[in-house]
Amino acid sequence: MDEIASNNSTVFLERNIVSATGVYGGVDYTNGVYYSWNKGAFTSSDNLWAGASVYSLHKQTGGAENRTQGLGYNARLAYAPFVSPTAWAHVGVNFSNDNSDVNSTVTSTASPYAGFGPAYTYGGRSGAKFTLASYGSGNAKALGNPHQDAIGGELAGAWGPVYGQAEYTMLGLHQEGLNETNVNAYSVTGAYAITGETRTYDKKNATYNGLRPAHAYGAFEIAARYDHAQNNLTNGNVGCTAAGAVAANVSKCDVSLITVGLNYYPNPAVRFVFNYTHGEANLGNAGKDKPDSLGLRAQLVF
Repeated sequence: MDEIASNNSTVFLERNIVSATGVYGGVDYTNGVYYSWNKGAFTSSDNLWAGASVYSLHKQTGGAENRTQGLGYNARLAYAPFVSPTAWAHVGVNFSNDNSDVNSTVTSTASPYAGFGPAYTYGGRSGAKFTLASYGSGNAKALGNPHQDAIGGELAGAWGPVYGQAEYTMLGLHQEGLNETNVNAYSVTGAYAITGETRTYDKKNATYNGLRPAHAYGAFEIAARYDHAQNNLTNGNVGCTAAGAVAANVSKCDVSLITVGLNYYPNPAVRFVFNYTHGEANLGNAGKDKPDSLGLRAQLVF
């Protein structure tokens, strides 16, 4: 849900951990075919939404326009039982499957794709990065092609100036010759518009909209979010690490981030976003890291 929302509408500087900013990183900005549909289903105020996509993983090598290096697909279903200008509720489920392809025309044993490595930056926008697993091999012909499956749930709603959102995903990563890894991630957000505005519902995309000031002096919003992801290492450690960690000492694989924010909207075209974050990376015997950061953005809506 956070991933689909416009950059002009997100509650915080960065999207949550259940998005391409977090565990879905590396399979965004791909080319493909997408279709969505929505309409009122059972009442005059509800909204049923369904969407699906098929896409190429051709940009996995770092953003260059390379040949197709695999295929992925995604499906999402969401329902809002009631939608009004001042109140709404949303529930959704989603599934995705991504299959990287070594491409049989490549003669080198070096992998031509990046593979899959769900990660999260827990120390500010350009700060410390935590990798939950890694299935990109330097010898893809020996190990075969990695693939990942994800299933997720969404719950959100607004009641007057109060907004709440929760998302969860379970990500499974597989590659021949390596143990399977499961990553669980979730995010919980709460926000309150001090000046009384409501975050309205975007029926077309089944997500939230940003605040629109109802007063000449603008709108103020306070918000808090908790993000967490865990690889329980049930089948051993396949790539869980952070900067400076000794792989042999990794006995735990948890990352979390607390974010609190203050947003000011002087008018519908401008907003200022201030965030404080406290992150924690826990690698068990390999150590912990607890960075803090401050972020400020002035944003013009086009």
